[in-house]
Parts: sequence; structure tokens; C-alpha cells
Amino acid sequence: MQQSLAAALASATAYRGAAAPRTWLIGILRHKIADHFRDRSRMAGSLDASDEGAWFDGSGRWRASAGEPGPGPAAQLDRSAFRQALSECLRNLPPRQASAFVLREMEGIPTPELSALLGTTPDNLWVLLHRARLALRSQLARRGFGAGDLSGQ
Repeated sequence: MQQSLAAALASATAYRGAAAPRTWLIGILRHKIADHFRDRSRMAGSLDASDEGAWFDGSGRWRASAGEPGPGPAAQLDRSAFRQALSECLRNLPPRQASAFVLREMEGIPTPELSALLGTTPDNLWVLLHRARLALRSQLARRGFGAGDLSGQ
């Protein structure tokens, strides 16, 4: 609240009178609250930051498994089962998250182009992808696929 008052005093000359002073002050307060939670979430990291490195590389893509099965009928069956499970899990995601994940990870569309395609900012696209990855990880783990299976290759 003190930050809101300080911001209001600092920008008092910018107040145009288009809204009631109370409305203007509440708007400043709302922005300060949003800034507080945004900063807090940045400091806290991801929901499961201690575990995330095992699943994703530095660029946010699935880590390739060191123990990936070699080619052969058993490996093909495992891949087929994984792809079927992934497809089912994608259907459980919110449509924007599923679209962002498929277009980025499966189609390989670069961030700027995908952001424009989905009508979102690159930062919001990253949030959509992050949430999709975490949800898929959780759903796939419940279906018996571990971190080594997530490359889907």
C-alpha cells in the first residue's frame, strides 16, 4: 500500500482527471499488487524447480534420454505406446496450451512466428509452453512413462 501511495505521489502530475481520484488510486494499487506477485513468482521459480532439470534442457525442450532403446520391434512398440499416450494427454490440456506445444515441439515453429500465429507475446508463449510441459509430464508419469521415455523418439 505504501508503494501505491508513493507511486501516486510521484505521478500526480500525470493524473488527467479522466477518472475519479479513488478509481485512479485503485488502479495504481492493482498494478502494484500485480507487480508484487509477478516479482514473487520470478523469485520462487517454477512449481517444481528441483525436479525440472531432469525433464527439460536449458532451452526448455525435453531432455533426450541417455538410455534410449535401440531400434527394433520392441522399441517401435514403446514409441507407439508413448505417442498414443501423448496424444491422449494433449487432448486433456487447454486448447491454447496444446496448440502451442504441438506447434513448437512437434512442428518446430520458431518463437516469433508462433507468437504471431497464436496472437500472444513471446513471454506468454513461454508460459503456455511451460504449463503444457508440466501438465504433460504429470499426466505421462501417471501413465507409467518416466523421464527417459519423454523424448518420444
